[in-house]
Amino acid sequence: MPGAYHRLIRLSQHALLSAYSIFSLLPFLWMVSAALKRPQDVLTVPIRWIPPVWQPQNFLRALLEPRFAGENLARFMANSVMVAVITTMASILLSTIVGYGFAKFQFRLRDTLLWVMLSTTLLPFSSVIIPLFLIVRRLHMIDSLWALVIPFALTGQSIFLARQFIITVPGELLDAGRVDGAGEMQIFLRLVFPLLGPAIVTLGITTFLTSWNLFLWPLVVLSSQERFTLPLGLSLMGLGSTFLVDYHLWMAAAALSASTCEGLRRSQASKGRAAMTERIVGAFFFADKFLQLQASDAGAVHVLERLAGFGVNAIFTESETYDEAWIRVAHSLGLRWFGSIACFSDHGNRNKAVFEHPELWPVTATGRRRAPMEWYIGITPTYEEYAHRRLDLALRLAEVHSFDGLMLDFVRWPLHWELECRPGADPQHCSFDPHTIRQFEQFAQVSVPVQAVAGRASWILTNALEEWTDFKCAVITGFVRETVRRLRSVRPDLLTGLFVVPLAPAQRELLVGQRIADLAPLVQYVLPMAYHAILHRPASWVASTVGEIALAAPGKALPVLQVDSREGPALGSDWGLPVAAEEWERIAGDTLGLPGVGGCVAFTGTALEFDNRGETLRRLLQQNHMAE
Repeated sequence: MPGAYHRLIRLSQHALLSAYSIFSLLPFLWMVSAALKRPQDVLTVPIRWIPPVWQPQNFLRALLEPRFAGENLARFMANSVMVAVITTMASILLSTIVGYGFAKFQFRLRDTLLWVMLSTTLLPFSSVIIPLFLIVRRLHMIDSLWALVIPFALTGQSIFLARQFIITVPGELLDAGRVDGAGEMQIFLRLVFPLLGPAIVTLGITTFLTSWNLFLWPLVVLSSQERFTLPLGLSLMGLGSTFLVDYHLWMAAAALSASTCEGLRRSQASKGRAAMTERIVGAFFFADKFLQLQASDAGAVHVLERLAGFGVNAIFTESETYDEAWIRVAHSLGLRWFGSIACFSDHGNRNKAVFEHPELWPVTATGRRRAPMEWYIGITPTYEEYAHRRLDLALRLAEVHSFDGLMLDFVRWPLHWELECRPGADPQHCSFDPHTIRQFEQFAQVSVPVQAVAGRASWILTNALEEWTDFKCAVITGFVRETVRRLRSVRPDLLTGLFVVPLAPAQRELLVGQRIADLAPLVQYVLPMAYHAILHRPASWVASTVGEIALAAPGKALPVLQVDSREGPALGSDWGLPVAAEEWERIAGDTLGLPGVGGCVAFTGTALEFDNRGETLRRLLQQNHMAE
């Protein structure tokens, strides 16, 4: 019942939001429709949403016809572009410099000045328009485009936004620059400014759109039509003639203006899609071991610099909390940052979830709870409340941090595949708890005989194995689909991917519910964890396993390759036999040469320092690039 209630609530919310969205879009749709119509078709009743005769030339007429004392809309648009671009560039430069002063320097009345500055954002613009006009007149800028730039180049809101980002820059990083003899402006331009990417993008977009849409202030200070901006030009479109308003041209002009704003917003989403064209060469780090260091730690930063020298262009790690300073340091070195979360495992919290909520504990085909193996127990993925908490975590991380991508790990049914899928091992099927079996019965429209858990599990695996496999795949696919949908609703530019178990397709679907054909269309990257030494497999096994994934998800396969095994015991895990340097070279070379492979991720990044393995990777990347 709780699951059905939550589904009903979500369905109602989606229906309400969908209806509101359609209602909100109606004016925009009518504008586009009218822009493509003849004059006599615009005001017909009832509304004809599809133009009877298409008139795309309306857009050129609206833009180029000299309708305003010899001026056309293109002139007004050029004025708007010039004002918005200059204002945006000035705002970014001035706001970050002033924000740097408020964030990193102590001076008398600093906090008081900050609060006074913030209080100006509470004043409506209409209340300051008269004194602002008097100041502009005293500066002899009336009827000048500079009157539209100067008052908005530095605002309390932009300074506060820059200050909040700069506060997170480690003070130790600035101190290191001062020790090296850098002046404050050098420190700002070379150390601080490169770390402000998210702030600059946010500030740039908001400033540009604000300047682009200004109407009241240009109306007050401009008198010459040749200096009018686009909003003023649109207001003149109604003056088609004494008795006739050219609504079709008016709407075409409005659509051109609106499309510029929408194009600016969508350009951020296109960054993520364009990023996929570059091969990803990643290095995986365990957050609790490496990222416990301060981002300003010289030794840790040196590791990242060394990785960049090996050809690595992305950092992969997994945690439920991240230090934004680390992400900014990586970005300053030209490295992308891919976070990830453990979806159906709570090993990062010492499996606290299953001890506090025993219903989440996986049940094996024997009818007993799954026994812990090393650090792993797993979590049954059919409990919606837990799945929703994982969704909320992914959404929160994407909103708070400047990730380039977010990967889903442990997005599978319980299986410690690193041990259970070694040659000769017998993997355990999970989970046969009553809640999961009830969901399976509803999904497959079957009735499992009422008997002991072991008997029900035996009946399912004997009589309904195909339906059981489809059910497990549907649970995982549904979770991934909803997670990616919600992530894209708040971060359209965010790259997404998922780690997959390196088993044969039929075994992977049956044991962990990962069906590549269903999952690959939902994400940008599919990451097979080709840990050959951990699985006690030969080096040749890696290329065949990765090749199968690459065929099922062409262009999206991003294999995770085991560089070495000597770090495993320190993490409480058996990572298999030693990996010789020549073995790593063969694995990396064979994998990078496979068709449909989008790069690789070294597991782990620190192991690239062993026996010149990072230099081997750099050389293979160069050879592969030359071959292409």
